[in-house]
Amino acid sequence: MKPEHEILASLQKNQLINHEVSRTTNEVDSPWYIKILMGVSGWFAALFILGFFGVAIASLFENTIALIIVGLAMIAGSYSLLSSKKSEFFEHLCLAFSFAGQALIVFALFNQGDLKDITNWIMLSLMCGSLAIVMPSYIHSLVSACLATLCFSYLMYLVGLPSF
Repeated sequence: MKPEHEILASLQKNQLINHEVSRTTNEVDSPWYIKILMGVSGWFAALFILGFFGVAIASLFENTIALIIVGLAMIAGSYSLLSSKKSEFFEHLCLAFSFAGQALIVFALFNQGDLKDITNWIMLSLMCGSLAIVMPSYIHSLVSACLATLCFSYLMYLVGLPSF
């Protein structure tokens, strides 16, 4: 197999490319078992931190607005960490924090109201759909898109247009 610089030189010589392609990142691609280990450790760290915070914020479950604010803060914090850090550990840690923030928002929306409240399902569909577009993590975008589809599907069922 030819080295990379020889392949690039032959492509330039045959005028298939016209500019120099260079590597701008110095990231090392980890083996799959390291990625799995870092992902599992990120989820464990998130669970322990959330358990610690859960004891501290147990009184917040009585206040709907405070739950929404804490949930939005958790989602915003995970977005900022995902944008700045490029690590398997931080990606899975932020993924768990974002899903916990979304769970707090869902609990706040449906704690006071009925499960058939259309406005709650509209807000959840919009939240999950926007997170699918905005979040820089592929896994987060994929799960958020699936959740947005499920929320929108149930919303259409409630409206009376299940086949739409």
